Amino acid sequence: MSRIAIIVDGNTVMDSQVTLRQGELPNLDDIRKTLTPANGTFQPWSATIIGTLGAELLIAKAGGTIPNTTITVTTRDTGWTLDVEHAT
Repeated sequence: MSRIAIIVDGNTVMDSQVTLRQGELPNLDDIRKTLTPANGTFQPWSATIIGTLGAELLIAKAGGTIPNTTITVTTRDTGWTLDVEHAT
């Protein structure tokens, strides 16, 4: 079983155990709600995170394993950055 974590500005918004046997990632609607701030504005980096999660599952199915993955988003006044880290 592998771990996928999402950290936004130092706050862990998702930390889930995922296996290929389950065949899917946690519910994307739930993830979308978690990534939407209290003011209800869906941030552009949220779509990138959801795409990254989908890519991770696709890579995992092809390779047979899901690496431990941490997706970190850092926002600032002029934009945002996204980092994806794989660990074994």
